[in-house]
Amino acid sequence: MYKNLFKAKKAVIFDLDDTLVKTSPLWDAALRSVCEGIGTVWPGFGRFVGVRLEVIWDRIVSDETYTKITMPISELVQKTVQKFLQLVAESDIEESEGFWELVYELKEDKKFKIGLVSNSPRKVVESVFAKLGISQIFDAIVCGDEVKRPKPDSEMYKKAAKLLEVSPRHIVAFEDSPTGAKASVAAGCTTIVVYDATFSESDYPKQVATMISGFDDVVGRMDLTFRETLEKTAQQLEQERKQEQTPQS
Repeated sequence: MYKNLFKAKKAVIFDLDDTLVKTSPLWDAALRSVCEGIGTVWPGFGRFVGVRLEVIWDRIVSDETYTKITMPISELVQKTVQKFLQLVAESDIEESEGFWELVYELKEDKKFKIGLVSNSPRKVVESVFAKLGISQIFDAIVCGDEVKRPKPDSEMYKKAAKLLEVSPRHIVAFEDSPTGAKASVAAGCTTIVVYDATFSESDYPKQVATMISGFDDVVGRMDLTFRETLEKTAQQLEQERKQEQTPQS
């Protein structure tokens, strides 16, 4: 079903937040906590998904509808990260369903290189990795505090491609937000969106290759076209039908 997307590819790059692991509830709780601590109201994380903390706080501080905030943005970011790290340590977060099966196929069957790019700072990424025990699978990791221009700029993907020693055109990227998708598309990567209806489909670049509901959609289907997938499914259903009709001895 996804044969044409993975044909001639050599690497896959994952986004972290809400693609590889559902972290938006933790970020929402962290930002809400900091807002309450400074006497203002957190507007909700929905419209900020995929946006760096510096940008989130800049928008809040600049918005006259909120309580006037005098604390420096750098300090607000630091407090948010500290709260998030605390919540990660206390949580039971897990990788998105199908992630390990997909990575096994990519690394063991296809011999692909695996990378990760995230607008989150390095210490946040490492804390999530430590919680999940997944750092060993990545051949390259690029974080938000390691580039001058984070997503939606393409710099992060281009840096990861260089570390992987693979051209962006030979990379498949998994992203969830329009911000991330714009970055991977701009870099020249084939982009698959893990879509959960947080945003409208029209918010994403037209160059996005396809949208999936989760990694399970891709597992076992990277070597099949859509037609081959239908034929294989039909064959399996036919075999099941014949087995049901076979008299039991």
